[in-house]
Order: sequence, then C-alpha cells, then structure tokens
Amino acid sequence: MAITPDGPRGPAERVQPGAVAAAQHAGVPIVAVGAIPSSAWYLGSWDRMCIPKPLSLVDVRYGRPIVIGPGKDGLRSGMAAVSRELSEVMSAT
Repeated sequence: MAITPDGPRGPAERVQPGAVAAAQHAGVPIVAVGAIPSSAWYLGSWDRMCIPKPLSLVDVRYGRPIVIGPGKDGLRSGMAAVSRELSEVMSAT
C-alpha cells in the first residue's frame, strides 16, 4: 500500500501521524520512496504536485524499512524517522 505522509490537507512535505499510526497498528514497516524527474511541471496547488514531462527520466529511490515501536513514543519517534528518511531519498545527489 502507498500513502502520502503529509496527509490530504498538508502542510506539504510534513509527516502526519496517519500513515505512521497505520503501520504501527498493522505491525508492518514503512519504506520511504522518492521520485525525482529530470524535467517536470509543478502545479500551483498546496502540495506543488509534480507531473513529469514526456520523455523525462525519473530517478526512483527507496529508503530503509522503518519499524514503528509501540505506544505514543513509538509513534513520535517513527514520525521523526520517516521524516528523516524521506528527506534523504528526496535529496539530490
């Protein structure tokens, strides 16, 4: 299953608890995935949705699996870990 971690209302690129709590309750890890196109259009919406232009290359990157611990502390630390991992997979190298 794929879920955008910033939720349906944002703020953009800020991890919200929904996806992390779902993984915590299901007992499954989260894998951060990033896609960076070589050329794209960006919409003027709150999340600046990206649409790759025809024939552009898209670099897809995967992070390490993140296991969410139990309780509120697990949720907080999981959100921080997901945020760090997303930053890493989306950074240009």
